[in-house]
Amino acid sequence: MLLGDSSIFSSTFGGTGGTLRLQATESIQLNDSSAGTLARGNGQAGDVRINANDSLELVGGDSLNSLGSQALNNSTGDAGNIFINAGQLSIQDGFRIEASTFGTGNGGNIQIRASEVEVIGTNPQPIREANRIFRRGELTSGIVSQVAEGAGINSGDAGSLTIDTQRLVILDGGVVSTATFAGGDGGTLTINASESIFLSGASPLISRDQFRSGIFVSAEPDATGTVGELTITTDQLTLDDRAEISANNRGSGQPGLATLNVDALLVQGGSEIRASSLGVGDGGTLIVNADSILITGTGDIRGETIPSALSALARSSGDAGNLQITASTVEVRDGAEVSVSGRESGAAGNLFITADTLRLDRGRLTASTNAGEGAEITIQNLTLLEMRDRSQITAEADNAANGGNITINAPDGFVVAFPNQDNDIIANAFEGRGGDIRITANSIIGLQEQRAILNNGTNDIDASSELGTSGTVTLNRPDVDPSQGLVELPTDVTDASSLIAQACPSGVMAEQELSEFVITGRGGLPPNPSDTDSINPVATDWVTLESSEEQSIGEERAEDAEDNEIAFPSDLTDREIIEAQGWMIDENGQVILLAQAPVAIPQIVALIPPDCTVEWSR
Repeated sequence: MLLGDSSIFSSTFGGTGGTLRLQATESIQLNDSSAGTLARGNGQAGDVRINANDSLELVGGDSLNSLGSQALNNSTGDAGNIFINAGQLSIQDGFRIEASTFGTGNGGNIQIRASEVEVIGTNPQPIREANRIFRRGELTSGIVSQVAEGAGINSGDAGSLTIDTQRLVILDGGVVSTATFAGGDGGTLTINASESIFLSGASPLISRDQFRSGIFVSAEPDATGTVGELTITTDQLTLDDRAEISANNRGSGQPGLATLNVDALLVQGGSEIRASSLGVGDGGTLIVNADSILITGTGDIRGETIPSALSALARSSGDAGNLQITASTVEVRDGAEVSVSGRESGAAGNLFITADTLRLDRGRLTASTNAGEGAEITIQNLTLLEMRDRSQITAEADNAANGGNITINAPDGFVVAFPNQDNDIIANAFEGRGGDIRITANSIIGLQEQRAILNNGTNDIDASSELGTSGTVTLNRPDVDPSQGLVELPTDVTDASSLIAQACPSGVMAEQELSEFVITGRGGLPPNPSDTDSINPVATDWVTLESSEEQSIGEERAEDAEDNEIAFPSDLTDREIIEAQGWMIDENGQVILLAQAPVAIPQIVALIPPDCTVEWSR
């Protein structure tokens, strides 16, 4: 235990410094004390190794307190590495674990292994150090790897920072970070928490960009080095009460990449996860891979309401990076947002979401720009997009910039906007061209293409421009399969001979296969293409009979019927129509169908099929 402004240091002016080793079977505590290794001149700082089976407690006091390794001003040697193994690691009241370089040498690496890591709070009272006074809350508790301020354009690079734990807790302004303030590159930050990471709160000196509890990789103003990369892997990641995870480029160097691999992500209370350009350098890409994501609510920073958010933004001349989200379920609720933006001359990045379910309940997906081409929003692999209570998906452009494009792809799913709730999909511009909106879904419910007006109560799809050319809106509903209703054609060629009319059946077959024979008009077709009408066909010309002739013919037919003893039913009015059993031709050439077959008089009948058996009897 070290107490009361005490310190232990190992330093070298040349060669390799000695290792600082602290080991305990139970706990190690540094309270208002410091320990570490230093490199001066061309010396190489020694390593720091801490082993505590129970716990390591590091508590700040009324001076600058730290545990770590530094390469000091004008040194050419590297800082040493820091290795900490403990059951529990607790850092409080402005204490820091730190590996830094102020010279041309590189900063050391930090590796921490503990079942639980807590980083809590800031300095509880003002601290005077040399010619500077640190305000209350200005010194944050933290784990830091950095190229320090004043190191110069030819400075070395920051070392890497790795934390392996079950649970990581960062509260009330605590930080875990890698940074560069000079020409060297920022270090890589890797956190593996098998159970959970929880961030909440801020320093009393909080501003929009400072003193929030958080995990950061950054290049600070005047830095020309590259922002370090950030990788976080955990089951449950929670940000609450204005906490932040970010990759920020305030300098002119290259951006860093931030990747989050989590099962469940919760961002609430005005907290934010972002990749940003705050200077002339470009912003990095933010990648979030999760099973479920919930972004909800807002917070307050000095009277300003800020949304809980996932974002990739540019606030100056640098371009913003992209935001890529892959999840099973994404929910944005209660004033929260997912956004990409370019607020000054820098171009905005693009927003890509791959999800099975996307729910917006007074939530926003936004892509906005002031210059150049518009930012794009692409949402794919959806089963359900649900919009409620003034939710918006917007790709808007100010000034002469063109509106961004919005693509929503749910070919087997549904896009649903609850009616009369002011849910809009907008790709607008002011002077430039409006963006293009393309929605592909099995069903699109509750949305219509029309001008979106704030608080008009309707659910609108709008790709207009205030002064320029409007964009296009394309709605695809692939619910009609063009192949449906088509008959698959047989692969075998049909024998054309089987299509020729068959001869009349006879005998038992004839009795079983009774059919119909209908004649329309004055003639017909032969049953076989080879047959001709050479066997005395019966053909008569159409004639018009006068009424007296019709009466005479009717009387003659009646007499003929009596002579041939043909019995007709006495009452045909209510009789069922039956099939004709015979027929005859009278002396005038008229064909008469008979209900009962008479003793037939042989006639020459045309077009009798050759295979029909015809018996004549007198």
